[in-house]
Amino acid sequence: MQAYVGAMPERDKLSQRSIVVLVPALAVLITVVLGEPLFEGNDDTGLAMLGAGFGIAAGPEAHLIFSHYGYGLLLQAVRGIAGDHAHGWTTLAAIGFSMALCLRALFATGARGIVLAATAAALAGCVFIRPLLDPQFTITSSLLLGSAIACRIALLRGGATPAAMIAIYLAVVLGFLIRPSSAVLVLVVVGPALFWLGWRGPVAERAPLRRFMLATGAIAIVSLVTDHAAYSLSTDWNDALDYNRLRSLFNDFHRMPWEGGEAAYRSVGWSANDRAMFIDWYSLHPIYDLANIRFLVDAIAVSGPWLKPQGIWPWFVMVATTPLVGLLATATLALGVAARRHRVVVVLIALGCLAALAISGVTGRPPQFRVLFSIFAVAVLALLPFAARTSWRHWSNLPSAAVLVAVSLAAGIVAADLHRSRVVDAAAYRAALAPEQGGRYFDGLVISWGAALMWEWLITPSHVYAPVAGKTIPSIGLFTRMPVMRAALDKAGIGDLGDTLCRQPNVRLIAQQVFITNLQVFCAEHYGATPDYRQVFVAARSQIFVSGPSQSVLKDGNAAADVR
Repeated sequence: MQAYVGAMPERDKLSQRSIVVLVPALAVLITVVLGEPLFEGNDDTGLAMLGAGFGIAAGPEAHLIFSHYGYGLLLQAVRGIAGDHAHGWTTLAAIGFSMALCLRALFATGARGIVLAATAAALAGCVFIRPLLDPQFTITSSLLLGSAIACRIALLRGGATPAAMIAIYLAVVLGFLIRPSSAVLVLVVVGPALFWLGWRGPVAERAPLRRFMLATGAIAIVSLVTDHAAYSLSTDWNDALDYNRLRSLFNDFHRMPWEGGEAAYRSVGWSANDRAMFIDWYSLHPIYDLANIRFLVDAIAVSGPWLKPQGIWPWFVMVATTPLVGLLATATLALGVAARRHRVVVVLIALGCLAALAISGVTGRPPQFRVLFSIFAVAVLALLPFAARTSWRHWSNLPSAAVLVAVSLAAGIVAADLHRSRVVDAAAYRAALAPEQGGRYFDGLVISWGAALMWEWLITPSHVYAPVAGKTIPSIGLFTRMPVMRAALDKAGIGDLGDTLCRQPNVRLIAQQVFITNLQVFCAEHYGATPDYRQVFVAARSQIFVSGPSQSVLKDGNAAADVR
């Protein structure tokens, strides 16, 4: 009998380890087989194409701009195994890894029964279902770092084996590689609570937590320095990074109005239409060179306040009006109530959430779902070790448990329903681009503009569909002024993109009608020709136009004979 009792803990440990490994693996497998995961937007599809070298990229590229250079190298290594799905499978594996760390944290707290069920429901319904079904790299990075922090806090009271610590630091490193700015946002949310625990928490837990904070800070600094070095070693990519930073003041932060800046714009040869073209991502013309952009930013952007407190309120409004974010915020509140015995930690995490919302909004940037989801998902993960240690059997904690389970169920249903709708739309879109329909226009020279081509419905974590599979498609967008675009244009045989768009017939241009209208004005102003684009296909937000012979434009604005 004694031997049996002594053997039970080892059996429990083996059972827990099996759950930690098998549950995330099964979740990822079931998602791929039955859930048909789709990237949330075209950010992840861009990473997928750059890392594997197809679509907008003529070959594999490690410079990813928003992800660390090291992540680009990782994708190139994974590409040898996963091919074009390197980013997709890395993303799903990273989310599964985050789940494993959270389960390890739950078991480390000694959670059982209703506590284990309620907190596991919060993780599944509120935190992980949406990222598994609709991955987004900002959220993926946040989950990695948030789960690593939760696991480290849970293991402060024992069980921090070398294998567990390696896993924790691997998640921290991977979080910084996938999306450095998202990892910084995580530190804004949980940083105050970590500092308090490291200096005012239980005495026995202070030193280990301080070492973890120092190590995480070191990883952050090394990440920043190495990424900066990777771009500094290439003049073209260093200029591209600087260009992208200045470009964001036009497209993202809306700090470059035409009104009040007309004189500055005209001094560098810009018309109102040229500004509209630039806002819509077109930048391959001498008037859009780096020197002109710097001049305009110095002349216009700095004339107004850099911080916009009025921009904070829309972020709070979106929390209340977006069902999934609102449910996640409610789960955060329920966990905070359950963990009220650690009231200082709860308050500091709440303040961290408010600070993250304020920092995100004060720049004037419109609210983003991925940022809001990340903020509250990290808050849930950070509260997890404290809520799981609560004795929920006490009657005062039952309402929190009930709310948490109900909210988690609702969040899971909402996420699954939204995804199901996207799956239906994606299937219809692919059917519309079948070879005998819209797909036939992908023969010859094809150029995509902005978000007109719905990459996220053609490139998923586990599949690349026709007509983009195996094809290089130069894309007017974020990477227009970067070496990757130059390589794609060279592969397509394009020396001057403007001349090609304005004068060459049979160009398949995937764009919105407003882009075509602005392009025709741009061509008349800068190339002396007005292209004739005929719409031949419409599906979802995609419109395909085919160029015909262009007409030269006389100085009085009248059309002359056909150029071609």
